[in-house]
Amino acid sequence: MPKGTSRQAITFGLPRATGQLTLVRALLLQGDIERALTETSTLPEGASASDRATLLGLRAQALILNADSAQARTALDKALALDDKATTALVGMAVLHLVTGNSTPRAHG
Repeated sequence: MPKGTSRQAITFGLPRATGQLTLVRALLLQGDIERALTETSTLPEGASASDRATLLGLRAQALILNADSAQARTALDKALALDDKATTALVGMAVLHLVTGNSTPRAHG
């Protein structure tokens, strides 16, 4: 993704949450973990619970890749509290359990 493309789209009216989701997904695919963490350090105001949960799930995936399982768990718990069906958070939780060797996921709700 060319640099600034999502930011330019936001300037022209794309909802910030949509642009941020697109940008963070692209950053993770490119392996730019630090920038993905920076882009998810704050959540867009006015974003839906679903979009915030997705961003937190993506943040957790970046944290897992950065070997920070404690922070990843915190982000995943927050994401699932916002939306207990958030796919990125559910996948992130499964990956976290595999990475940490915890094969017994705890219930969320």
